[in-house]
Amino acid sequence: MKKVLLTFLLISLFGFGIYGQSTKLEVFIQVTDTLFDEGPGGITVEVLLSTDDVEEENGKMAKLHDDDLDVGWEGGVGDQNLLTIGFRFRDIIIPQGATIDSAFITVHAHEGKGKGHVCLLNIHGEATDNTMTFDLINPVSARPMTSDSVMWIIEEAWIIWKPYKSIDMSALIQEIVNRPGWKLGNSLALIIEGQDQGVTDTMENAREFMSFENIQDPGDVDPFGVSGDGKNHPDKVPKLTIYYSAEVSVPGVYDPQSVFDVYPNPAKGMVNVSLKSSGTARIQIFNVTGQMVRSAEITSQKGTLDVRELKSGIYLFRAIQGNTIHTQKVILK
Repeated sequence: MKKVLLTFLLISLFGFGIYGQSTKLEVFIQVTDTLFDEGPGGITVEVLLSTDDVEEENGKMAKLHDDDLDVGWEGGVGDQNLLTIGFRFRDIIIPQGATIDSAFITVHAHEGKGKGHVCLLNIHGEATDNTMTFDLINPVSARPMTSDSVMWIIEEAWIIWKPYKSIDMSALIQEIVNRPGWKLGNSLALIIEGQDQGVTDTMENAREFMSFENIQDPGDVDPFGVSGDGKNHPDKVPKLTIYYSAEVSVPGVYDPQSVFDVYPNPAKGMVNVSLKSSGTARIQIFNVTGQMVRSAEITSQKGTLDVRELKSGIYLFRAIQGNTIHTQKVILK
């Protein structure tokens, strides 16, 4: 009974679990870079950034770091702009050849749009076994694309800061995980292309998504008169959700019995990780919303992680070694 209850608790807290014959996986855009900047009162603060969600305009890369991502078709006569977005999602814990039952992304609106402003978006997957992050030199649209694609037609009105779910993209994910070189834990990318909707169309067809670096601008107000707070909102980072089925379950994901140690537990500041088998392991840390807040590699059987910037609370530590995955609940003070 205790094992069943603990498994249910982990599924409820961290957003993955078995639903009938289908397994649910949720992954967010993750941090790739950090910089140190002067914050309030002259205190130096660490700013987290990501190059895993980027924007391309008219075939050329825009900034790698921005608080919003524009996609679609916008502009008037003489100033038409075709906008494309690249999303890279890491640590896809799906075995090669699994059946993808459904898949979609969830984004939050960074700007409200009226119902009449129809946006046509064509979504591809990147035809790569393990995709790399984006850069300013190589356009998103130049990456090799899956043979399958889906059209996401956005007709409904969007309310600023509210979540919206894409059309099902299971065919794209299926093509990627069916690749002979696909391995458990690889990264995949989605390419969302705007469609040329003609020079006579309105300027408001494009949609704006909140990015990894998102802020709610105090100058923006929602329909209820609530102003933005000027803060970053990790809960509004773009998210990929996949439901999949596999003949052989992924070992260790749902077994609360640990084969690695995290100590001290409860911990504060620094934590030690001790693996019970040799080989490089990737350690992932998830908060109670299911968002990955830290990822690191350990090349020996022992390592130390700096968790000083994480808030107090319950976290899930996950260790991935080859095709084996193990989890442990850790309390940070």
